[in-house]
Amino acid sequence: MRFNTTTTFKRYVLPGAIIIIVVSSLWLISKDSLPEGLIQVNGRLEGDRITVSTEYSGKIWKLDAKEGDLVEAGQIMARLDNERLQKQFSQAKDAFEVLQKQVRADEANLRIQKKEMPLTIGQAEAGVLQASAALEKAEAKEKKALRDAKRARELRPSGAVSEDYLEKVELLLDTAGRDAAIARASLNQAQAALTSAELEEERILAQQSRLEALYAERDKAQNAVEEIRCVLDKYIIRAPASGTVTAKLVSLGETLAQGSPLFDMVDLDQLYLKAYLPEPHLGKIRRGLEAHVFTDAFPDQPFIAEVDYIASRSQFTPKEVQTKEERVKQVFALKLYLNENPEHSLSPGMPADALIRWKEDVSWRLPVQ
Repeated sequence: MRFNTTTTFKRYVLPGAIIIIVVSSLWLISKDSLPEGLIQVNGRLEGDRITVSTEYSGKIWKLDAKEGDLVEAGQIMARLDNERLQKQFSQAKDAFEVLQKQVRADEANLRIQKKEMPLTIGQAEAGVLQASAALEKAEAKEKKALRDAKRARELRPSGAVSEDYLEKVELLLDTAGRDAAIARASLNQAQAALTSAELEEERILAQQSRLEALYAERDKAQNAVEEIRCVLDKYIIRAPASGTVTAKLVSLGETLAQGSPLFDMVDLDQLYLKAYLPEPHLGKIRRGLEAHVFTDAFPDQPFIAEVDYIASRSQFTPKEVQTKEERVKQVFALKLYLNENPEHSLSPGMPADALIRWKEDVSWRLPVQ
């Protein structure tokens, strides 16, 4: 039995080949396309720009960072020449320490005064009482001596008392008068001492006023020290946040004006993918939608992101962005902010693809290559 080769090919082989091709094509189309609910965009990772500036003018003494460096928040990036300011700081500190010693000495004296005041007043009061008693006794003796002397003078002409007795009582009167005068002087001194002791409270109040004025002077000196210390700290330029130094704008030895920028950097904890959305998909996208970002360095690891910015105006597709829909010329810029950047593994400038899910029931998958 003879077979017609042409007929057999057309009847069996050709239809089978067509079926294989169609199935393969459908499989490839399915493999290279995304399900309804996912939109793929691409672009490059960027970050919010941070300009590191100086708050004070001065000459750059040392540069501790360079372009491409990863820096942590608070890390020293540059230092200004602070020799003149250091001298002012030393002088201000010395002035403060002198005033502080004076304050402590005056405080100690005031404490002693306050403790001694009641003792001094008590002693002065006791002295007045003692002097008063002594004067009373001396005056009593003086009066008795005066009476004895008067009587002896009256009796002497009649011979009732002798001349020796008269001289004796006159001597006793003179002695008693001197003792009374001394007692009066002692009482006056005791009363003056009591008055002085009672004025001690006013002296303490005056000392407290002087001490308060000294406190104010000391505090002013301390504030001057702290102000200079604060300025000295600002002469050390530190990173305001963790990030990558993208540009060094100054050179060693350069004199800067106040507010001059030294570095540009990007915060590695605030990265976003700047991508471009074809105009036909604009109605599907809204702020707050979740997205998965993939990079060449981590092709199978999705980084969770969120749509945070959608441009209000369209633009032509940027030359550096490759799109699969070449016929679409108008696109809208998007910013997909990453939730986190583990171990700062992502950096600005890295190309990345992203899938944006606009239907919640659609499963995630890897980007179409």
